[in-house]
Amino acid sequence: MAATELSDALSSLSNAASNDALLELKNLFFVRDKLHETFKILCMCKTSYENDTLTAVVTQLCTSDVQIKFTEQGFVPFHKFPLLVIPYIYMTKQQLQGIKNIITNLTKNQVTFRASSMMGGGASITCLHQPALIIDPADVLFTLYYLLQQHCKQNKGSSLIYNTIVQRLSCNVDLSRAHIAQAREKIKAHCEKSSVLIAAEHE
Repeated sequence: MAATELSDALSSLSNAASNDALLELKNLFFVRDKLHETFKILCMCKTSYENDTLTAVVTQLCTSDVQIKFTEQGFVPFHKFPLLVIPYIYMTKQQLQGIKNIITNLTKNQVTFRASSMMGGGASITCLHQPALIIDPADVLFTLYYLLQQHCKQNKGSSLIYNTIVQRLSCNVDLSRAHIAQAREKIKAHCEKSSVLIAAEHE
C-alpha cells in the first residue's frame, strides 16, 4: 500500500511539473506579446514541406497541442510537424534560460523523457507528458493581422490576405466562430488605438 501511495505521489508530482513546464513555454513563446516573434521565426525557419507558409504556421498555432520537445537545434512545439522548429540561435536570453530551468525542474521531479536519434543526424529529448492546447487562437489571428499590416503597404491588402487565410482555416480545421469574433474585436481595438495615435501625431 505504501509503495502504491508513493507511486501515485510521484506520478502527481511528475504531472504537476509537466503542467508547469507547459505553462512556462506558453509564457516564453505563445502569449500575445511574445507570439509575434515566435510567428515570424516559425515562418522564417519553416522548410519547404508546405507551399503556403502563412496558412501552415497559422494552422498549427491555432489547432495543435504543444509538446515538450527539444533537439540540438531548438524547441519543437508540434508533434505532427517536427520540421517547425524555434531555433536556439533566435531565442532571447530569457527564453534560453527558461528552457534550461524547465529541463532542470523536470529532471528533479523524475518526469519521464524519451531520447531519440533523428533522421539526418542529431538527437532529441521528448517529455512523455500528454501535449496540451495552450495557445489562444484569437491571439494567433490577431498576430497574423498585425504582421500582415506591418508588411503590406496598403491596409486593404493586409485585410484581404487575412480574410483569405481565415476562410481557408474555417474550411479546413475546427476553428470556432467565437475565436474569430474575439480576434475581430482585438483587431478593431488595435486599429482604433492606431488611429488615435496617428491623429495625435498630426495635431
